[in-house]
Amino acid sequence: MPVLLPLKANDYRAILELTRESMEPGGGEPGDFQFSEDLFRDMIADGDATTLVMWEGDAMVGYVTFYPGEDHLFVNWLVVHPDYRNRGLATLLLEEVGRAAAQRGLASLRTCLQESNLAAIALCDAAGFRRVGHGPIGSVMEKTVVPERGE
Repeated sequence: MPVLLPLKANDYRAILELTRESMEPGGGEPGDFQFSEDLFRDMIADGDATTLVMWEGDAMVGYVTFYPGEDHLFVNWLVVHPDYRNRGLATLLLEEVGRAAAQRGLASLRTCLQESNLAAIALCDAAGFRRVGHGPIGSVMEKTVVPERGE
């Protein structure tokens, strides 16, 4: 069973490698995505961002990075290692972000996906997201979250 842990400083190199592996041909992101290591590092290190790293034994198998918006959490990165895909791990990561939003009393999760990233769009569709607009890189998708009730 995978374990989710908060990002540690010494996880950055492994996250960077995992992200690159996921973008290789057949691995994930379409070739028209322009990856910038500096921009990536800035987004992961942003003080408002939360990154949760998924481990299976000693292997980093995925991660999710999200940050708060006005009434939502924005999923900025969600990556699962190509060898671990189609096992429900991306869904587990999205569910964890949903729990974080509910604990904060936020109304929804949002993300923005390239129109050509059909796998990510299918994942979000299956997880209950709907298209609500167009953003800087593609479709803005949103999922309503039911906030947790206090005792």
